Amino acid sequence: MIKKLCRKNSISPYIYSVIFGFLLYRIYDFMIKCSNNGILRTVPTIIFGAITTYIAYQQHKISSAQKDIAADKHRLELFEKRFEIYQLFLGPVRP
Repeated sequence: MIKKLCRKNSISPYIYSVIFGFLLYRIYDFMIKCSNNGILRTVPTIIFGAITTYIAYQQHKISSAQKDIAADKHRLELFEKRFEIYQLFLGPVRP
């Protein structure tokens, strides 16, 4: 149960996005050497980091939904196969 809970609430895509945004910010900040309008130049980096985080979150939701759908489909296919075998064995017993 704990493994399933950890997998469903994984925040690793967000962490990577924040780290990537921070690294871009530090590189850009180093390049401009703290000029007068350096704060205004970091705004695009923050915006790109936020967009990246949002995209990563959406991809995480989609992949989780696809995994659940695949598991449900597999269970249904197994049930159909088992039900066919059940019908075959039940057939001769019925009057």
